[in-house]
Amino acid sequence: LPVLQAAAEFVQMLPASESHHHAQPGGLWIHMLEVTDAALTYRSGMELPRGCGTEDRKRLEHRCTYIVFLGALLHDIGKTV
Repeated sequence: LPVLQAAAEFVQMLPASESHHHAQPGGLWIHMLEVTDAALTYRSGMELPRGCGTEDRKRLEHRCTYIVFLGALLHDIGKTV
């Protein structure tokens, strides 16, 4: 929740693009949430981390989910610059 709140405050009124999808104020936030939702949905069908035994996978799966969450959420954060 703190990551979501900080990201929302940082991009709250920024568009995702100048003339394409989500060009309206707040469009970047909408885009970030849509990409994060899609990535987490895709991740739910995967066994991560790969190459681990069952016990290690169960122990580490939440970390992998968090990594996917952060990567997806912040994939366009550089657009703000």
